[in-house]
Amino acid sequence: QTLREVLGSANVSSLELAEMFDRFKVGTLRGKLANICSDVDTNTVIHTSFKKIVAGEHTVAERKHLDPFEFQPFARILFSANRFTPTRDHSEGFYRRFDIVRFERHFADHERDPALLDKLQQELPGIFNWALVGLGRLKEQGWNLTPSESMSLEHKRFQLETHPLRGFLEECCVIGEGEVEKDHFTERYKEWCEANGYRVQSSHRVTTDLAEMKIVKTRKRRSGLVYVYSGVQFL
Repeated sequence: QTLREVLGSANVSSLELAEMFDRFKVGTLRGKLANICSDVDTNTVIHTSFKKIVAGEHTVAERKHLDPFEFQPFARILFSANRFTPTRDHSEGFYRRFDIVRFERHFADHERDPALLDKLQQELPGIFNWALVGLGRLKEQGWNLTPSESMSLEHKRFQLETHPLRGFLEECCVIGEGEVEKDHFTERYKEWCEANGYRVQSSHRVTTDLAEMKIVKTRKRRSGLVYVYSGVQFL
């Protein structure tokens, strides 16, 4: 709410994450400085078009009973959630577009200030000047945020929770040589996910992701026909 007041309510949209992938609603971002949404639905899978929106690439939006139009979004996307949102895009380009801050502080009832928003309203000029100082530092650093160990850890955690296969391969496997029976690989991967609290991807998704890493599924005869992953072996 305070950030919305600093930017001006007319300059901020409030699309839900899923709504940004709706061809009729994405046009709401046109001309906005930011899109701010809290408590997003983390069951929504992040669409590949999200990468285009964040990068500011030209986007086509539609209007009912009117001609579609093209615009270039420049809004910064901010949203909060209690857990990471799933994605089918596991590319470096996708993950690079996220800066993640975890808020660890929990406030007891006696610590809460019902009048906090009103107090911050009175401090908007100071908050704006504070933001300008940060903007100057950001420009000096080539538009890179100041390195933060906690943010780096959260970013790594985001990658692991949305793509646990990556973590399993790094921790348990050698890529580029050997082969493993598919059923054995799947069993070890499932055990690793359960031990680390990650959601297990489907067998089809695992095979697809492995293929992108040049680890292919083939069929071989070993006391019967079995499927194996070639190009990977356990440590």
